Amino acid sequence: MKKQAICAVCMAAVLFLVSCAYSEENSKPSSASSHSASSTSLNDAISKAQESVNENSSSESSSEKPDTSEVSSEKEESSKEPAKTPSSSKPQSSSASSKEPAKAPSSSKPAGSSVSSKAPASSSSKPSGATASQREAVDMAKSYLRYLNFSEKGLVSQLEYEGFSNSDAVYGAAHCGADWNYQALESAKSYLKHSAFSKQGLLDQLLYEEFTQEQASYAVNNCKADWKAEALESAKSYLKHSAFSKQGLLDQLLYEEFTQEQASYAVNNCKADWNEQAAKSAESYLKYSSFSREELIDQLEYEGFTHEQAVYGVEANGL
Repeated sequence: MKKQAICAVCMAAVLFLVSCAYSEENSKPSSASSHSASSTSLNDAISKAQESVNENSSSESSSEKPDTSEVSSEKEESSKEPAKTPSSSKPQSSSASSKEPAKAPSSSKPAGSSVSSKAPASSSSKPSGATASQREAVDMAKSYLRYLNFSEKGLVSQLEYEGFSNSDAVYGAAHCGADWNYQALESAKSYLKHSAFSKQGLLDQLLYEEFTQEQASYAVNNCKADWKAEALESAKSYLKHSAFSKQGLLDQLLYEEFTQEQASYAVNNCKADWNEQAAKSAESYLKYSSFSREELIDQLEYEGFTHEQAVYGVEANGL
């Protein structure tokens, strides 16, 4: 700015010198009018120079100041644009997976009864493309298998009893994720908890429950039963409810498909008093029919008692 003022003064001086030179060449010497004109010209030149300086100073000042209107406009535009959140911060599938209800355990129900509360299964456990009724059959099948043991065919029958169509029941049993060997094994163990079975008798029972031959065989071979102990328990159970001779009890155990070795072990270790058994058997006969002494002895011997046991039984009843 100072440099421009100096330049303006210099320019005024130059103009003054030029004016003086021009006055000397074109006017008479010592003329008052020409001197006055020269002074006027000089004053005009100085005024113009001063205006030029002022204009330059004004223009420089305006150029040094930043254009705040443009900056303000940019700020306004930038403040109106909303901030963007990263799209990768939230997976798209999270909202869908959170809507899937958790599976709740249903109450225990015996076979043949309806299961009122149906717990929704997770989407991963339900087959894709299944109908609503098929999915319900799968859920019902799983509910039963939590508390009871079924063969596949047995479970189909149970689902049909609950009102499912045969096709839906078959679908439910096929897609419930059951291990049928395991179901047969657990069923075998359950039977052995409540009653005594021979190996063949238990196999027959599982086949009756519609397990396959392979599944039933797996169960009886892996249930870790002591078949002699089962024979002994069965013998004791028979003796609680009826009178038997030793031979008669042996025959009964063989009929129940215990082996000869298992049945013999049972009758030899059941600690039965065979004389007392003859007396109970004689008493039972006399309740429903009349016998002479000899007739009753013959009947008891027919039942497998020895002659001595039969005599003891008849005499114990007053004959």
